[in-house]
Amino acid sequence: MSEVVIKATPPQLEFHRLKCPFPAFVAGMGTGKSETMCNQAMIDAAIGGDGSLIGLYAPTYDLIRLITAPRMEEKLQQSGIEYSYNKAENIIRTKDRGLGDFILRTMDNPARIVGYETFRSHLDEIDTLKVSKAEEVFERVMQRNRQTPVNAQDGMNRVSSYCTPEGFRFMYKTWDQNPKPGYVQIQASTYSNPFLPESYIENLKNKLTPQLFEAYVQGKYVNLTSGTVYHEFDRKIHVKKLTFDRRKVLHIGMDFNINQMSAIVVQEQDNGDLHAIREHFGLRDTAALAAELLATYGDWGPENIYIYPDATKARSTNSDTTNHAILHAHGFNVLKDESNPGIIDRVNSVNRLFRNYAGYVAIYIDESCEYLADCLITQAYDEKGKPDKDPKDDKSHMPDALGYLVWQMRPIMRKYENFY
Repeated sequence: MSEVVIKATPPQLEFHRLKCPFPAFVAGMGTGKSETMCNQAMIDAAIGGDGSLIGLYAPTYDLIRLITAPRMEEKLQQSGIEYSYNKAENIIRTKDRGLGDFILRTMDNPARIVGYETFRSHLDEIDTLKVSKAEEVFERVMQRNRQTPVNAQDGMNRVSSYCTPEGFRFMYKTWDQNPKPGYVQIQASTYSNPFLPESYIENLKNKLTPQLFEAYVQGKYVNLTSGTVYHEFDRKIHVKKLTFDRRKVLHIGMDFNINQMSAIVVQEQDNGDLHAIREHFGLRDTAALAAELLATYGDWGPENIYIYPDATKARSTNSDTTNHAILHAHGFNVLKDESNPGIIDRVNSVNRLFRNYAGYVAIYIDESCEYLADCLITQAYDEKGKPDKDPKDDKSHMPDALGYLVWQMRPIMRKYENFY
């Protein structure tokens, strides 16, 4: 068997010593999840020996290309192992007779997990998938994971999983709530990694809400989709009398809905805080809202007004002209992505401004914005774990308008930013 030498933190070492068929490494950011996965894959390739095939799975092809493959190549190079990487087939073949090969696959289309057999497999960030999809991926990987290499030092097939907990989803249900025999998890916090710079965790305190800090730093399962959506909002803290500054440009978040057009007007302060100063809602369509904005803030000049709209509802509901084109025609600057962010990312971005883990408040709302404040207090999650959108009493439009603006101006840490 080839010798694989690794460096490991105490939780990583505890994980590497597990002998069960379904181990899981549940850990915060910066704990070295990908490092742990690649080290364990190397160990498994050495245990399986020549002829064994080790599966490495990531949520998307981009993550395979940008993270998984380069990390495996780095590990092989550090160990002095010659290899070839067939990028067309996404297979890394080693030239060491005592070491197996590696097949790299994505989890975005479970139906494509076919046509090969693996000795052992590794699933990276499987909890980012919907529960039903994660369950299907796991089942299909187990079906593929049946190779019996003749040179294996230990013939046990094994599927290992690695993730930052994403609430009470697949990982929680499988390894924490009521685990079956053979399912063992090791939980690790970011604090367990002594190799991180001192500023790493302090920066995360500023980037994450208290709930996300518990999940993404402490490595704990916390409920991210129940109760009040904007749980960090406190009327006593965030609502107060604010004033317009005639020298500052206007930033306007906007949500498109027929007869329920919503817009929130924000000004950025010198210290970077955001002040939500005026609200507009209940207008029929985009043209009516654009006209009201020009009539109200015409002194600024449309070139000094920036609008952050819903990216997906570009087409007007009552004409062939797109909502975005109507805004452009009125002279406004329209800033948007090709698509909206994920709902949870947008919500977390807003909550993080209301209060981050360090306790800093970065957004305030004028006392005249009573409807926005009421929506922020009352909007809850529905039974599917999504922000409730009851057509009879919809409290989502104004917070959505604020969310589109916040996502553009102050987005929370992207899902895979600094994850590894």
